[in-house]
Amino acid sequence: MIDDLPSFAELRALDLAGRAIVNWLVMNEDEAAIEEMITGPVTIMGLADAGAHPTQVMDVSQPTCFQAHWERDRGVLTIEEAVGAR
Repeated sequence: MIDDLPSFAELRALDLAGRAIVNWLVMNEDEAAIEEMITGPVTIMGLADAGAHPTQVMDVSQPTCFQAHWERDRGVLTIEEAVGAR
């Protein structure tokens, strides 16, 4: 795994003939901020963009992961809130 910009630039300079996948990880890791957003009265969960990014995990697992983490594991939302019946 490559974690820094110089390494990313070096990898791009290699002749890999399309034999590599490079992902630039972008994720909000501040769970307190996420909790504040998802429990807000104006937040509506949308659909995941299933299949739009074939090399990234941005698929139909989003609702399952959301419920598992925020409802079941963390207890931040009830099941009704997690499925949008607020």
